[in-house]
Amino acid sequence: MSVPSHRPAIDRQAFFAALESFQAQEALQTGILLIDLCNLGEINQQSGYVAGDAAIDTCMERLKAICKMPGTLFRTGSHHFAFILPGLSNPPLMSLAINKIKRQLAETVVVGRESITPEIHVGLAFGSSDSTNAYSLFRRAELSLMESRRGKPYRFDALDDQSDADEQHLLANAFRQALFSNEFELYYQPKLNLATGRVDQVEALLRWNLAGRGFIAPDQTVLLAEQLGESYNLTKWVVNTAVRQIKNWRPEWDLGVAVNIQAGLVGEPDLRHLVHDALAIWGLESKHLTLEITESAIIEDIHSGLENLQQLKDAGIALSIDDFGTGYSSLSYFKNIPASELKIDRCFVKDMLNNEQDRHIVKIVVDIAQLFGLTVVAEGVEDAETLKCLASLGCNYAQGYHIARPLPVAEFEQWIATQ
Repeated sequence: MSVPSHRPAIDRQAFFAALESFQAQEALQTGILLIDLCNLGEINQQSGYVAGDAAIDTCMERLKAICKMPGTLFRTGSHHFAFILPGLSNPPLMSLAINKIKRQLAETVVVGRESITPEIHVGLAFGSSDSTNAYSLFRRAELSLMESRRGKPYRFDALDDQSDADEQHLLANAFRQALFSNEFELYYQPKLNLATGRVDQVEALLRWNLAGRGFIAPDQTVLLAEQLGESYNLTKWVVNTAVRQIKNWRPEWDLGVAVNIQAGLVGEPDLRHLVHDALAIWGLESKHLTLEITESAIIEDIHSGLENLQQLKDAGIALSIDDFGTGYSSLSYFKNIPASELKIDRCFVKDMLNNEQDRHIVKIVVDIAQLFGLTVVAEGVEDAETLKCLASLGCNYAQGYHIARPLPVAEFEQWIATQ
């Protein structure tokens, strides 16, 4: 089979604009069907990125063949597609359509001499425009997709819970207000240099203390930013706030700072301009900034992200692979990914004293990192014996509650002044 040479761009903004337009026009319920090509990372790793691209292209072409209405099919992520389903008079009949889509997308894709079988999960949500807004509807579809990944059956309950819709609307408005009014905070968690015994790095962690609600989970805040199309603006706030704080602490404390970059921004060309501008505005050298990116984000957005990451690295900015070992870990990373650092996930660190397998995994990661000239940071260090063991294995940095919890600015200053 021939594979199309041009794949559609990821365009979540256009998707939400179209969804809101259909909701405004339809008296009946509007639905969303989310489709996840869930084994794209595995295809990329095992068969190469040409095969992964072929799988994306073929899935999109098959979806177009199924789609009966223009302007209702979108690519919303590196391996995510979305159908808008306007005018649903009998939503439970969607189960028939879902089965058809899964059958067609699961057919083998032939690339050269290799046959690839896409694996698909789907999520469905629907509701009337007066009971749920576009972002709340999308959130419900994402929750349905999460249930599908866990092997749970589809739910076809209509989204007519007005209180839930109101809650989502209020949270969205509160987020926009917090971003506009500078109501978010950054907490700072120290990273201990195991060679010197001193703290010379910190990680900046987002916190949102919403009046009347308390702290909103960071994952929920990030997801809300994605749903509202505010990921870039939130990241801009985080990077600028962290860089300014590190500059303000100098020369009393000579610290570097790591900030987390959302997966959807890895391939965003404006990311490097955002980082460059923040460093220039606050007068901080690039060597003091590290960008943390999850390994799954790198694998799944490999083509659009590689050039971006390389230019950031060339500018002197360190790149860290976060939560290493929990995704599609492969030595093929290090031939292409311009990483400077690996962070070993806490799931391997917390039980390494009692679990020989975990300890071996940590040692292997440290050895691989040293072979490629990468710094290693271990997360989740909660006792002195684990810290001592990590040092003996050759780990460079440690981070965790045994050293210090994430602290707001004033408390961090008090803590580090005593070190």
